Amino acid sequence: QQLAEQHRGLQVGRFIAEKLNRMQGPVRFLIPEGGVSGLAAPGQPFWDPAADKVLFETISSDFRSTGNRKLVRLPHHINAPAFADALVANYNENARSMGWPLAQEMIGAKSAGEVVARCRAQN
Repeated sequence: QQLAEQHRGLQVGRFIAEKLNRMQGPVRFLIPEGGVSGLAAPGQPFWDPAADKVLFETISSDFRSTGNRKLVRLPHHINAPAFADALVANYNENARSMGWPLAQEMIGAKSAGEVVARCRAQN
């Protein structure tokens, strides 16, 4: 079964990288290497570091970075505050480059940190 999960990670990784490589940008794709869902954490039913490694390595190797398209690998779980901070920071970087509203402006927050705090309060 583990081999099947790793093969699936390879297929999904290629699919994701193919879609990302078609994007003109600005694009930031953040990989939460600490786990991709609440069920994909140590001690949880979908925790499979070997399959995740195949997925993340496949995305990384097939991804073509450009000035507008970047891949960001982070050691955090997707639900970790540090991942949320990085997500808001990367969105704001793109927003500034495109003249879009920053995350905090879109929801009436005073800072990027408040955006993250509000998101945490929703969970």
